[in-house]
Amino acid sequence: MFQYSSLAETDPKDSFSIKRAIRYVLIVVIASLIGYAGYISSFGGSKVSVPDPKYTDFSVDTFQTYLNSAQLDFLNSSAIFNEVYNAVKQKNADINPISVSFFPAYIPSGTLLYHANGDGLVPDGPEWVAMDWEFSYDFRGFNRGGGRGHHPGFHKKPGSTTSTDTTTSTSNADKEGETGVTITRTGKANFGNGGNNGGSPPGGGGPGGGKHGGMFGGNLPSLLVFEVTQPLDKLIYLGGASAAKTSTGEMDTQMIMVEAGNKNSTDGTGHGDGNIAEDVCEWGNSNGRKLDGVIRLEIGFEIIICDFFDKVKLIKNTTMTNVTQYIGFPEEPALTEEEAEEEEKSQTKRLETRELIDTKVVESTSEDNLVKNRTAVIDIYQGAVAYEHYQAGARVYDGDPRIQVDYSKFVTFLNKTYLSPDTYQRRILNATSDVKSTIFSELDDLLTGPGFDPTFSTNWQEVTDLIVGKFAPILLTLNNTMKTYLADYQPVELSDESSVKHQLQIIDRLAKNTTAYTYNVLRRYTDAHFDFDSTEQKNDMFKMMLWDYVHPYDTTLKTDADFLIWVAISNVQSKIITQLQTCFDLAKNLLDIEYLPKYDDSERQNKLLSASLHEQIVSVSKELSQFLEDLNWADYYQCSKTCGWNEICFIPTWGPSPISFGGYSNINPFYVDDNGIVRIKKDCICIGVETLMNK
Repeated sequence: MFQYSSLAETDPKDSFSIKRAIRYVLIVVIASLIGYAGYISSFGGSKVSVPDPKYTDFSVDTFQTYLNSAQLDFLNSSAIFNEVYNAVKQKNADINPISVSFFPAYIPSGTLLYHANGDGLVPDGPEWVAMDWEFSYDFRGFNRGGGRGHHPGFHKKPGSTTSTDTTTSTSNADKEGETGVTITRTGKANFGNGGNNGGSPPGGGGPGGGKHGGMFGGNLPSLLVFEVTQPLDKLIYLGGASAAKTSTGEMDTQMIMVEAGNKNSTDGTGHGDGNIAEDVCEWGNSNGRKLDGVIRLEIGFEIIICDFFDKVKLIKNTTMTNVTQYIGFPEEPALTEEEAEEEEKSQTKRLETRELIDTKVVESTSEDNLVKNRTAVIDIYQGAVAYEHYQAGARVYDGDPRIQVDYSKFVTFLNKTYLSPDTYQRRILNATSDVKSTIFSELDDLLTGPGFDPTFSTNWQEVTDLIVGKFAPILLTLNNTMKTYLADYQPVELSDESSVKHQLQIIDRLAKNTTAYTYNVLRRYTDAHFDFDSTEQKNDMFKMMLWDYVHPYDTTLKTDADFLIWVAISNVQSKIITQLQTCFDLAKNLLDIEYLPKYDDSERQNKLLSASLHEQIVSVSKELSQFLEDLNWADYYQCSKTCGWNEICFIPTWGPSPISFGGYSNINPFYVDDNGIVRIKKDCICIGVETLMNK
């Protein structure tokens, strides 16, 4: 559980304080001389804040003083670390579906954005665009006409309803491998306004939005392409599964922005996605504020653009043909009432359909069979649409470089109030009015201030990427090494030679494997000028191993947000170092007993087989396992096999989607924990077009 702790205003009382005061005076004087009242010209003609002078002395020589002055506990540190590490990453955000932070974001000129609708008109108010055309195409571009909309379709989260009542729902999530279990939980309520027609997602929100011709209906779809003509430097990116259209936390950051505009957001029920977009854009562009839009995650990233006549222009408007026309088939006939009911129940049995294609197409002579066969062919194309949409999402599993974040202006509820460490259970709508007022004020400062500049300060995600990339494999391997030892351990029978031999072998394996993964990274920071076990040696090693991975890439810190993020990252890295040292010391002690001539054979065996030594191993293993749980890195989630070139490692999403919580017996990416919470499995699966075509 998070313990609330304040991050102190930091002005270390050290030998550099006089120098800091002098530099502060100089900065103020220079700023005054150039007639500058708090901003300097920078990135793309925008303006950014002057670096905070209290961090001008931040360096390798002083950083520990700054760090020691901060008050930030480990769980808050880990949570902030992950908010930064997970930002603008499809995989990470779905694995951690509830974010409690606001990220100032920037999209450069020349970027293309996509929107599909039914009338080809440029939206005259807030609407959604997608970063990838596959997203818009899947939402609105596959209009089959005739009322037909076949598998794979879009499905909701378990418990999804139009209210927050407790709901019973049969889903594709399982518990301990059992498929189709019934889940009862406080509802995952949809925010959408619309129904589910034609296999498309419910609600008006999305890059195939509903104002212009609707998401559904008989009109030929139009795919509009917009080009960013001036940098979108006043965007807010919302982390987590922020377009999930639920009322269980994923949408809370948007509802906070609604509440900032003095609109009631205590209960999102009935507050449709379109209403949210309008309210947020109205608030974000009033009283001196400027908001270009809001970036959210669904399958790939979408943006609520507040004004389509500012900073973007239409460069192409394509009215797409009916899907049957493009392949040269007659238009599909409308479903009868009975057929519509049957399709609603079954969403078309894919295996039966494919049998029609494979075995009966040559024999078919009647018009009825020809219609069925043609429908089956179009079904294949629609399955491919869903897969290509998932492919687009998979391309940004590890980030979308078109979306850049200005971390120097990061705003978060973390470290301001109690929040659950579980990213499936955090809620911020029930925060106190004082905490909300602080957030409102910080957001107001963002939107009334200069444009966001991702180059102004350190890209802290790059810092977290380096740490996770280096130490996740080491920590996971150490954890597996410990677990292997514990799994193989058996109480030793000293009179049984095979029992003794077995225990000595698994201890030897533990010692060698543990040191193999910790030896070099620790030795690299060991200085021969210090005695090996001296305090000076340990302090110097710790200092440089910390600075090596947490130093700002811009030489110093620029803002209090920088400082908060840096402290969080430093606290995480500090504990990583401690864990590595603990594991290494344990294994080194085992090797000392085994391989140094300190003991005779009998003494050596007694020490290695002692209960106290085994208990020490158990203790270190538990500590490491808990540490990994507290880190909660998305890198733990992997496909157990290498996916083929025509497959992706599937990370499910939380909003309406082709798979999500539908009835796929061959795709089962969820499980239900002991508290009834649906979660994503760590052992992921590969999927391809064939997977989507076979239920």
